[in-house]
Parts: sequence; structure tokens; C-alpha cells
Amino acid sequence: MTPRENKHVFKKVIHSKGFLVFFGLSIIFFGTKVYDLYRKDRVITQQKNDVASEVAVLQTKEQNLQTNIDDLKTERGVEEVIRDKFRVVKEGEDIIVIPDASMASDSKSPATVSPKKQSGFLRFFKEWFSVK
Repeated sequence: MTPRENKHVFKKVIHSKGFLVFFGLSIIFFGTKVYDLYRKDRVITQQKNDVASEVAVLQTKEQNLQTNIDDLKTERGVEEVIRDKFRVVKEGEDIIVIPDASMASDSKSPATVSPKKQSGFLRFFKEWFSVK
């Protein structure tokens, strides 16, 4: 076979239906594999980002806990925790409790309790003359 005939046989094989079907199926097969790898990469990248943010949160918690441990190693820190947790005071000291907004809404003060409904004329008379 001459090189010219060899070229002709090569073109025949490449342009045959069987080769084109095989080549097309190969492209589809490898294309799906590449897409699967891309999806896996996206999942792994997302998981990596989630783990990195969780590590940052845990490091922050660790720093807070380490600060609390360091505070508890001092006498002043222990005293502060005991005073806050158990509401104790030394002799001669007093505790002043300042209610929060949540405490005020839980229990109704006498000012927020509405008076009993009175008849129209009597209520009008009291409001008109500012009688309480």
C-alpha cells in the first residue's frame, strides 16, 4: 500500500457510520463523567466552606470559654460568677433589681390595669370634671 492509498483507507474508516457512532457515544460518555466530576466538585466546595465557617464559630466559642476559664482562675472571677448565679451578697450589701422590658410586660402594674367599665353618663361626668 502506498501512502496515498493508506490515507484513503484512513478517511474511509473515520467517515464510516460505525466510527462516527462510536466517537459520538465516547463524547457523550466522557461528557457525563466530566459533568459528574463538576457536580462533585461543587458539593465538596460547599462542604468545605461549611466546615470552614463551623471551624470559625468553634474557634470563637473556644476563645470565649478560655476567657471564662481564665476569669474563674482568679478570686474576683469566682466571686462574680457566684454573685450572678446565686444572687448572693456580702454582709452589709443590698441588691437592687432593675426590671427589664420583658419583666414589665409579664406582670401588669397597677397603672396598666384598666378600671372597670362604667356607664356612659357617669364616665362622661368624671372625665368632664376630671373626677377620679
